Amino acid sequence: MTLGRLPGLLVEGGFSVTVMGNPAAPAARSWRTKQVVPVDGGADRLLEAALALVRRDPEAWKLVLPGEDTLLMEMKRLGADHVRAPLLPVRPEAIGVLVSKIGFSVLADAIGLPVPRWSAVESLDEALAAAERIGYPVIVKPDEGQAGNDLFRAKSPEDLRTRWGNRSARQIVQEFVPGRAGLLELLYDHGRLVCWVGSCKVRTLLGPFGMSTCRQFVDLPGVREHLVELGRATGFHGFCGLDLIQRETGGVCYVEFNTRPTSGYEAARVAGVGFADALRALGEGTSAEFPPPAFDGAEPVVPFFPEDIVGAAYSASWPAFFSRCFCPALLRTVPWTDGGLMRTNAGRVYQALRARQQNGRTKE
Repeated sequence: MTLGRLPGLLVEGGFSVTVMGNPAAPAARSWRTKQVVPVDGGADRLLEAALALVRRDPEAWKLVLPGEDTLLMEMKRLGADHVRAPLLPVRPEAIGVLVSKIGFSVLADAIGLPVPRWSAVESLDEALAAAERIGYPVIVKPDEGQAGNDLFRAKSPEDLRTRWGNRSARQIVQEFVPGRAGLLELLYDHGRLVCWVGSCKVRTLLGPFGMSTCRQFVDLPGVREHLVELGRATGFHGFCGLDLIQRETGGVCYVEFNTRPTSGYEAARVAGVGFADALRALGEGTSAEFPPPAFDGAEPVVPFFPEDIVGAAYSASWPAFFSRCFCPALLRTVPWTDGGLMRTNAGRVYQALRARQQNGRTKE
């Protein structure tokens, strides 16, 4: 659902929204955005501009939401002595978890969150040794990255050697855990858990490890205690997400901590989760908690707009494409009253259809 949907959710929760960065970004084009502050250049320029803005009146900013991992990487590079609240979403001593799978794994082990067995590596030889200790198959991915970029599953030493390529950055080797891939969408108020919901991937873009285009919202008993502990350890403030595996044998294990807003908040609204009410309570300074509804076996499947149509445009048969376009659950996630987002989303679907016309249908 991209960051373009966040302004609408924030306004519904009683906030006024300012977007900094690329004025052509979906969030900047949303009719719910009150002010757009254009910033040219990379993450360093954007962070510099954001710091200058919030320093003028820190009390005016209840939530500052970094939209991209590159901005979090720049915060981490500069360090907690330079970047402080309200821009830094964690306490200074927890800055190591920002966009770092290794940093999160270290923290999870320390506070007792279930995670796959893992090892940090910097070379193929170290990766082979780690995989031997952990046991094949393993998942290999960069310490910093998102949306399944440059991630692969290795079934054997030969497979690992073949797929390693020219990697030079630090990597994490994780145990492969059979089960359903999912995500917890979370809202914290300076470390206090405010609202959350769990879901599992039904369809994705760019392979099984890519971004979701359709999710099934599920009951995940027992996770609240983990989420409370994570908030206590990091002091997190704002929206974030936890990638997880719902084990075939029961329970969950956590594989990544996304220290920025993730993509399922609008779909969560369709599933009956009260993130807007939680935002209103956060803005008013109350200590209410908004747990997800008990789905009791009737776990709703919600496609994402426009991502599910974009995915179908690339890869589905034409009957399946039109079926997804008119799915009642998807139509409930369409921003009908936000003309700025509607134009942006229509452009994305058109581009996907043009790509299919030029290159043919891709494998779903």
